[in-house]
Amino acid sequence: MNGKLVAQAQVSSTSYFADEEGLIEEFQFDYDLLNDFDQAIVRTNAVPCSCALLFSGLPIFPCLIPYMLICETQNAVDKNNATHVCITRDGIRYSVDKRKAGCRMSMCDQGKTMKTVPFDKITDCDIEEPAGNSGCCWLVKNTVTVVNVDTASGNRMADGKGQAHELQIRGLVDPHAFKKLVWQMKRGGHGTPHQQVASRPVAPGNVEMSRVTSGDELAPLLQKQITLLETQNRALNEQTKLLKIISTKK
Repeated sequence: MNGKLVAQAQVSSTSYFADEEGLIEEFQFDYDLLNDFDQAIVRTNAVPCSCALLFSGLPIFPCLIPYMLICETQNAVDKNNATHVCITRDGIRYSVDKRKAGCRMSMCDQGKTMKTVPFDKITDCDIEEPAGNSGCCWLVKNTVTVVNVDTASGNRMADGKGQAHELQIRGLVDPHAFKKLVWQMKRGGHGTPHQQVASRPVAPGNVEMSRVTSGDELAPLLQKQITLLETQNRALNEQTKLLKIISTKK
């Protein structure tokens, strides 16, 4: 991993993740695109949903259209504007701020949520390009790009098509740069528990054992041992000669 990748992101004091520990890069959303698409979906589905309630016999159907056109359209905007994402040394950091929901009274407020997906848990991170139409009678053209992040296990979010993903990030300005950075961080071993073990200093005994296994190191050691044995043999021969001389004089 080169130094540029792990350098601290250049963020302003107004950045959402300005104080996030280990921040690598914060990614921006195209909030206008997201809001236009989600509001169009809500408006398109308002009348059919009200008709369904009418035929079901429920008396609340007259309130559903104004609720969806007034409350749900603004709820979609508030949720999109409250969504933020960044890459840290530990993983993908995804946050949705406190926002209005439901009938937009205080009792319906949604609290802030934050989620981190570690790099070592990620099994897939891919991009779903927009195509076709959505909404009632397929009247709304799909314009939002989605980044799907999968893990081997954990809590998953359905994408509305029967598929489940650990995390879905909609409407990034540069989803391809996000995907590229995620894979670079994962390949670099960031956020993995075994990275710390691998970086520990090796015990001296292990170092010596690994050095002996090298052929270039082993040959000089063996030659030195042979020389020492030859010197020892010569000393023993000299001692034997001296003992014989002493025994003959006696």
